[in-house]
Formats: sequence, C-alpha cells, structure tokens
Amino acid sequence: MGQIDPRLHLFEVDGSNYAVSTEYMRFAGIDPETAAVVRLGGPAEPVLSRLGVPLEPCGRKRFLFAPPDTLVLMLTYACNMACRYCCQGEIPDIRENQMSEAVSCRSVDWLIRNSAGSKTVNIGFFGGEPLLKFSLMQKIAVYAERQAAAADKRVRYGIMTNGLLLTDPVIDFLAERQVEVTVSFDGPPAVQDRNRPLKGGGGSFHLIAEKIRKLLARCPDATLRPTLYAGADLDEVLQTARQLGFRQCRIEKVSSSLLPEGKKNDEAASSGQLAAHLRRQGERFLTAVRDRDAAGLRRIAVDGAFMEGLRQMFHADWAGTVRRRWFSCGTGRQLLAVAVNGDLYPCPRFLALPEYRVGSVAEDGFQGELHQKSLLIHSEDCRSCWARYFCGGACIVEHLGGTGSIFRVNPNTCRLRRARIETAVRVIAECSDEDKAFLQETGVLPGRLAVKA
Repeated sequence: MGQIDPRLHLFEVDGSNYAVSTEYMRFAGIDPETAAVVRLGGPAEPVLSRLGVPLEPCGRKRFLFAPPDTLVLMLTYACNMACRYCCQGEIPDIRENQMSEAVSCRSVDWLIRNSAGSKTVNIGFFGGEPLLKFSLMQKIAVYAERQAAAADKRVRYGIMTNGLLLTDPVIDFLAERQVEVTVSFDGPPAVQDRNRPLKGGGGSFHLIAEKIRKLLARCPDATLRPTLYAGADLDEVLQTARQLGFRQCRIEKVSSSLLPEGKKNDEAASSGQLAAHLRRQGERFLTAVRDRDAAGLRRIAVDGAFMEGLRQMFHADWAGTVRRRWFSCGTGRQLLAVAVNGDLYPCPRFLALPEYRVGSVAEDGFQGELHQKSLLIHSEDCRSCWARYFCGGACIVEHLGGTGSIFRVNPNTCRLRRARIETAVRVIAECSDEDKAFLQETGVLPGRLAVKA
C-alpha cells in the first residue's frame, strides 16, 4: 500500500469515507472508490479540489502575542474534600499554603500594569478549595474593581469550586459579579461519593446537590466539570448534570500521569472510554437530526466537549475556512497563575513544578519565551499530525506528565483529541443544508453565518 499524501487525512466510519485537508482544515464525505485510490498512494489533487483548497502548503506563521490579561490566583492549597485523583489540592510540604491580602493586591496591580491596552482583565479564583478564602475573595474583588476603574478597565471573574461552601452569601457574590462558575462534581451519587469524599470521610453528593440547585437559580450558565475515572458510566454522568439543571457539562479524563504511584488511573482506558462515548454521541446526534428530535438534540447539547468539536466544524463548514489554532490555550502568554507566595507560573497545573516558575508579581514582566514556542512548529509529533491546526497541540501539562517534555505528546491526550475532531467532521459532513438550518432553528448550533460562495 502506498503512502497517503500528507495534505490529506482520510478515515472511515460504517462504510462512509471522509477527507480532511490537513493544511486548510476543509472536510467532506468522499466516495469509496476515490478514497481507495488515495489510500493506495494515488493523487490527492482531485480530493483537494473537491474540498476547495489551494494545492500549495501554508506559509510559516509569524506570531504577535497579546499582553497577559488573565491571572489565576491560588488562594489556598487547603481543601475540605479528599478526591482520590487530586493532583493539586493540599500541598503539605511547603511553608506557605494561604495567599495573603498583600500578595493578592500585588497580583491585581501586576495584572493592571502588564495587561497594557487590554480593556478587560480576568481574575480566576483557584485552590485547593478557593471558597475556604471567601473573605479574601471579597476583598480582592473590591480592590480589583477600584484599581481597574482607575485604569479605565473592567474586571471579569471565574472560579473552580467543589461546591461544598456554596452558601447564600457566596451565591449572592457570584451572581452579582457575574462570576464564571465551574463546579467540580462527578455525577451520580455512587460515582461522586466514591471519587470525591469529604476530608473527614463520608459521601458528598447530597450535601452538594442542593447547593448546586440554589447556585443554578442565580447563575444558570455555571458549568459542571466531572472528572472521568475509568469505568464510570458517562451517560449517567450527563443525565445527572441535566437533572441538577446544568446547561453544560464538560467531562475531562483524569490526568493520571500527574498522580503519585498508588493513585494512578488507567489513562489509556479512560481516554478510550471517552473517545468511544464521543463517537456514540455523534451517532445519536445524527439520528436526532434526521428524526427532527429537538428535545433529544438539546439533551445531547449539554455535553460540552462533544459540542465544542461540532461548533468548530460547523463554523468551518459554513464560513468555508477556520482560523488555525497554533496554541491550544493561552498558557504562559495571555494566562498566568499566581502561587500563594506571589510567584508566577504558566498555569495552575504547573504550580507544583518550581522549575517552570516564570516570574513574580513583585516584578514587572515575566519569562514567557518557552511558551511562545508553538508545538505545531517545535514538536515533531505535532508537525506530522493531521489534526494539528484544529487542536493547537493540546495540553502541555498532560504532555509533560506523560512523556517528561512539553514538546513530546501524551498519546492518550492526542488520541482523544483526534476522536473528537473526526466525530465532529463526520456529523457535520453528514448533515444536509436543511439539517443545518434545523440545528440553528433549535438553537443547538449558532445562528446562521454568511453562506459560503
């Protein structure tokens, strides 16, 4: 068998064939005869022409980096739960484990100064469990809003919480400031109580579920963030999300490579399980579209990871092109994390890795050169991957934990990314114009874009 032209990626699902331009991110279904020719090393040009893309490769990208506009504050390393897969949480072997008011104010000042012309700055509250420091959080908000107003900027907030301390005053604070809330909660009682017990022992589901319902009454756009430990029933997890009232549930696998021995999860199994789930969701989605089952589509639309891929491909299909992702996220460039002592790190998941310290809020600027290197250029794995421009290189911390280098990819992470992209390509390629119009009418996919020429 010949080698497939690197400008194309071909895959097959249930006898149907699909082609993706690796350079220009266009895709379509193709007939089996053409697919067979290309797989044998035949010319790619007829398929590339079918996709409507230039035959020449893209030029090399020159990057212009925006100033940092987001700081995630590690308010405390302490936590009131004992999640079995925690790779952050309480870090007992350090002298300082609580952020002081002085450090938090210096962090706000650093962000205002270093965000340059950005009109909006973002502050994330993180832990441990950040609501253990709710009084500090309130003081930070008052100080940040005063400093931002003086600099003609506005402040937005986000928080990741386990939900155990969602009292009425806390919910009032989150609602009044329109905080982007993410709740770490793993689903049905048996799963939640096994994975996320209380610090002193005992289950947490029933303690938190009612607090979540109160939160959603005031903050309806809050996101549920379950962590997949191999073996959980993902359909039950999503059903619980819907029953609690969440509009979006974003399931992520355990980053087992970052856990100590004895706690490790079978990351290959959880990645494979989540990839298979995404493909099942794709089949269910297509069935619901063909049956014009709006209620069924809305149930599936709660699945945030699945829908992210669909929205990306839907935009690419309607607009005729899509912006290439040279980075997976803003880590170490637009986004930085602040440790309790004021040290700066590329993101919260680097906080236990002192060798990745990039500066301090006591000084202006930061050392961001390492994280200005796109994996799509500097990683051999990414350079040769057909999904590179859809993906942006994936999470560098997962790569580091899995392979020891941010430039060598974690194969489990990448397998999952590619499954999500292929599933989204298949779903959108199978939808007719009438199907897509129906999806827009139901609100499952975004409103009509400019029709491609």
